[in-house]
Amino acid sequence: GLYVGLRTGLLESAAVLLAFNREGLNDLSVDEAIAFGIGFGALEAMFLGVPSLIQIAAFNLNPGLVESLTLDQLMQLLVQLNAPTWVVGAPIIERGFTLLAHVYGILLVYRGVKYEEPRSILTAIAYKSALDAMVPLMQWLLSSGGFGMVYVVEIWVVIMGLVGLWGSRRLIDEISDRGASEPPDG
Repeated sequence: GLYVGLRTGLLESAAVLLAFNREGLNDLSVDEAIAFGIGFGALEAMFLGVPSLIQIAAFNLNPGLVESLTLDQLMQLLVQLNAPTWVVGAPIIERGFTLLAHVYGILLVYRGVKYEEPRSILTAIAYKSALDAMVPLMQWLLSSGGFGMVYVVEIWVVIMGLVGLWGSRRLIDEISDRGASEPPDG
């Protein structure tokens, strides 16, 4: 879990850091940085959803593909198709709270770049690493606990999303206060 978390935390934070440094995004307003975070989270959600969309489209366009699946793949597909309807809410909850986490992580990097505070960037890496460090445990719980575990594993994401919401509000206030106390350029 530590490896998965650090890998994801470093890659996501480094990508945002490069975007802020290379694209001149450090001149964004706080609102624009928040929008960037929402866009980043939305792009990730779309990226994660594309394989499922392709799978559904492929089976709808060519139902004969089901016959080419191995027995194990067919069993996995049947489990997914027979899932209770109430399971659908879990990914929605996950994406919503993950979006809050993305905004917080991006605001941390934004503050780090804008005010030359490496500690903020390290905090972003640590935060995103902590969020994703639980992924292997979550996958194990889901595979061994059935549908009842679907919402249990989301508890960590909800907690981290709420931490992100709290941290974002704090950072927005702090950055706004800093901006108000700085003399205007000119």
